[in-house]
Amino acid sequence: MPLNHTAGEHLSGMDPVFRVVPAKKYKDLPRLTVPVEEETGGKFKVKRIVERPIWEYALGEAQIAAYKAGIPISDISDAIVQEYPRLNQIIFIYHGRHRGKDFYITVPPEPPGIMLRPEQIADLATVNLWQPYITN
Repeated sequence: MPLNHTAGEHLSGMDPVFRVVPAKKYKDLPRLTVPVEEETGGKFKVKRIVERPIWEYALGEAQIAAYKAGIPISDISDAIVQEYPRLNQIIFIYHGRHRGKDFYITVPPEPPGIMLRPEQIADLATVNLWQPYITN
């Protein structure tokens, strides 16, 4: 069953209050980054923390999950992002079909979602790309 672009996908362990946005929103924000641990070097491996665009990080994690499951990357056909305004988190959900069966990949794979830093929330809110949770 394809992703629900209107109501989203309810994920266990996550807040029931969320907004669904197209994944393109985050693809168009390359300066919105997340810290990622990388290994560098040849013989002597060194771990370091680098900043990667959120879109690049999420897509890379989805590709790794698909590879581990034996699913070709080309079978991923759809993606949505769910924003959790009360938690300042986002989750990417990818969907595809492989050998006639639906598969879903969430990034990160388990709650909590990708935590946005306060300055990132402020920057997004300034250009009207993030609306805080407001109760009536």
